[in-house]
Amino acid sequence: MQTLETALAKLNFSHHESAVYLYLLEHPGRTVYQIARDLSLSRSTAYPVVAKLFSDGAVLMESAAEKDAYYAEEPAMLLSRIRAGLNETIGFLSHELPKTTAKPERDVFATIVGYDSVIARAKELMRSAQKEIYMNTDLDIGLFRDEFAFMATSGVRVIVFSFHLQRAFPGMVEFYTHGLPGFCHSRLMLVADGKQSMLANLNEARGEWAGTVSSNVLFTKIVAEHIHHDIYLVRITETQGKNPFEEHPEILLGTLAETLA
Repeated sequence: MQTLETALAKLNFSHHESAVYLYLLEHPGRTVYQIARDLSLSRSTAYPVVAKLFSDGAVLMESAAEKDAYYAEEPAMLLSRIRAGLNETIGFLSHELPKTTAKPERDVFATIVGYDSVIARAKELMRSAQKEIYMNTDLDIGLFRDEFAFMATSGVRVIVFSFHLQRAFPGMVEFYTHGLPGFCHSRLMLVADGKQSMLANLNEARGEWAGTVSSNVLFTKIVAEHIHHDIYLVRITETQGKNPFEEHPEILLGTLAETLA
């Protein structure tokens, strides 16, 4: 859950800087001695923190004959200045970064940990697609309702497989399923334009989601083939009226992989 401290950290406030700024919002006009005492900081720690906040414009100083007193900058003014600085920096980078000399791409396998991070990265991949999305999941695909609508308006073809029966989003999604009831919430496979892919699952022992995202050609082909084969099996079963593995058990290899759930 986001807090004031974690939000300020995203704006490059250190732990002590956040604590001092928030303290001065509630206790204006304090000296460095009072700040250090009330926040249980050593003065050798408090002085450079306050000096940094002052130089950044996050706190204001009132000079007095005895001791300087510090006040937190009004939040709206502070955030407006930070926003302006970020916009200027982003504008500069948007203009200058494309000018850098491109180096040969290397295959990167990025690890993503946590359910929220996995879902957020999946949505980014979906919105980046220009032609096709393949998905295999036993999550409720309603999680991606906005992405389906976005891709439909962008002309992106969306193909989804799930073992479980769920809402199909006709007109936006080509949906294939074995029609099992309920959700397992344990896997998510995704391919965007045949160029980038994701493979994520729930580690039941740890109760934690983790996944890998990569543009590696072989990795992406393997994920795409897996999704296609699941859909081929559904279509064969629908066409023939029987699961081919049940009708022809002799095609099975008798391997450990075939016994895995």
